[in-house]
Amino acid sequence: MEIDLVIVVAKVINSNKKNPRHKWTERDEACFGEPIKPHLMKEFDFEKNLALFNKQAVFDKINAQQRPDLVRQTDRSHRGYKTEDTPTRFRQILVPQTGPKEYITDEGMVVPSISASLRDQLFALAQDTEFTFARQAELIGRAVAEIAIPLLGGPHRLNPLNNQQKPLVVVMVGSHRPGALGVNAARQLASQGVDTIVFLSHPMFYDDNVDQELNLFRQTGHKITDTIHELPPSGVDLVVIALADERTQKVPRHVANWVSDSKSVLLAVDPPAHGTPGIPVKYSLVPCLPLAHSPDNGKLFLVNLTIPHKVFTQLSIRYRSPFGPKFVIPLHSKD
Repeated sequence: MEIDLVIVVAKVINSNKKNPRHKWTERDEACFGEPIKPHLMKEFDFEKNLALFNKQAVFDKINAQQRPDLVRQTDRSHRGYKTEDTPTRFRQILVPQTGPKEYITDEGMVVPSISASLRDQLFALAQDTEFTFARQAELIGRAVAEIAIPLLGGPHRLNPLNNQQKPLVVVMVGSHRPGALGVNAARQLASQGVDTIVFLSHPMFYDDNVDQELNLFRQTGHKITDTIHELPPSGVDLVVIALADERTQKVPRHVANWVSDSKSVLLAVDPPAHGTPGIPVKYSLVPCLPLAHSPDNGKLFLVNLTIPHKVFTQLSIRYRSPFGPKFVIPLHSKD
């Protein structure tokens, strides 16, 4: 009798070992009234599902989110405004002589281009009213930093707690107004923790504005050079181009070659309308009112230079700010 009882117990134990989910099935039946459906017991096929995962699409989305909002806006087509008969309410800037191009903001405001001579008069008159070049340079340098920092990785690269290598920016400057603006931008980027190098393309012929900005930049302790071979051959995150004004006919070939070989993103500061000779760029920052810019200047961003309204009035310009709540806005060609 005892032998028979041992045999029965052994069969029950073996049965439970062969079916380890037995007790869980009983619980399912007690709780839900029936066992879990068999198809839920199947093992998950990780390889098959991984093959369905579009990694490139996810990476593209992440990269797009890391770019500055202004750049993402310019990557999309502007709204479908008609190029003919624009309503008067969208034309709130009128100039004595409209240039050959007109631009449109994201909100549909028309921004006319102006001639280089009218723009020179605008800047000169602003200086006469105590709105000095130094004030203008600080505003434009700040705008360059606003565009550049997100292109460099933003908080991911410039977090003070990060131990990874800082982003590197090379600023190529000439002996004129845009050159001085470029040096100012270099100083402001340096103050944000960006490694900056200023390259002087014509070290013997700089005007007073460039000298003043260089004196300030030297106090950052960052590098200044006029030797192309002292520039890094690789690893440059961004090149700021401030090599040309409206009178510039050409850029030294070795300078243009280095820029091309750097394979970096190019951002121009107040370039001439025809572009920087031999150096097409991806983005350009232009102050106040635009010139009729060449496609070589890439996507345009307009900076609010905060010139007093009276200056516009004295030059017969009817001006109403197109900036709204923003300090820098993208422009789209109306053509």
